[in-house]
Amino acid sequence: MQASTSRTWYVYFLCYPDTEIPFYIGKGTGDRAENHIRYLNSQGDNRRKRQIIQDIIASGQQVLIKKSLPFTDERDAYAYEREMIAKYRDTLVNIRPGGGRIFSDEFHYGYVDEDEEVLPEEVEQIVETEDIKPATPLVVMTAKDVARWLSVHPSMIIRLAEHGEILSFRIGNRWRFRKSDVEDYIEAQRRKVDEQYRKAN
Repeated sequence: MQASTSRTWYVYFLCYPDTEIPFYIGKGTGDRAENHIRYLNSQGDNRRKRQIIQDIIASGQQVLIKKSLPFTDERDAYAYEREMIAKYRDTLVNIRPGGGRIFSDEFHYGYVDEDEEVLPEEVEQIVETEDIKPATPLVVMTAKDVARWLSVHPSMIIRLAEHGEILSFRIGNRWRFRKSDVEDYIEAQRRKVDEQYRKAN
């Protein structure tokens, strides 16, 4: 008697290998995430995404792929995909807001590619739960986010970034911060205060 299997879906993040920041988010099953690299030169693929992948490969690195835990309901996977695209939209080259057939609005992210996302047909695959690893948390913050967290004015956060006191990066003219780097800054300030206290006593 054959063991019964059920189909699952996941949300995947194509990320820059150095910063782990996502530049494209999608939903799929089987090898869908990997097929963006495997079929890189397929006609109709998102041109901006393709260029980023080509640049990463040309630099001798590999695209970092992260996957969520599996979803047994496709609607849940679509909803999570849509949520993540909205959350990280400032760093993404996605054309649509996600949600596929479930959320079928016509919103575009300011870039229209008439032949967007036509990957070769894929064989239907059953994805076992153990084949999908939990995604590493992806938390990218704005200067305002960090300022609210630290209860200071955003201009102070930008000054700290400009002086290299908080690790940061820029997308265009916008400052962005990884949550882990802000936590490192907080811990460094705590150690500094502790050291000053010890010297004073």
